[in-house]
Amino acid sequence: MSAALPTPDPPDVPVTSVAGAIARMETIGAALPAGDGLACFNRMYLDVTSQVNSQLGQGFYADPAFMTQLDVTFANLYFAAADMAGNRRLCRWPGGRWWSGAPRWGSNRSSSRWRA
Repeated sequence: MSAALPTPDPPDVPVTSVAGAIARMETIGAALPAGDGLACFNRMYLDVTSQVNSQLGQGFYADPAFMTQLDVTFANLYFAAADMAGNRRLCRWPGGRWWSGAPRWGSNRSSSRWRA
């Protein structure tokens, strides 16, 4: 399980630039053990985001403003999800039940419903 994640800005403050996204990913990476699943994903996402950032300055994209907005938007979605991973006690399952750990299948394996 991932630990709570420190970030350069409060978690509810979205980044507004690709450079800001990179800085937050670097902070997340520094806060997690290398073998943590979130740390592994973060390294991959940081690599992709760094490549996008490099290509933005090289005229690689036909519409760099759109690509910047796309990158920043998805980075903020990732940060929101990463924050929830570090604060599992705040997660709620559909139906309003609070989740306090890994979900378990009901006794009927064919059931598509999780139970807390």
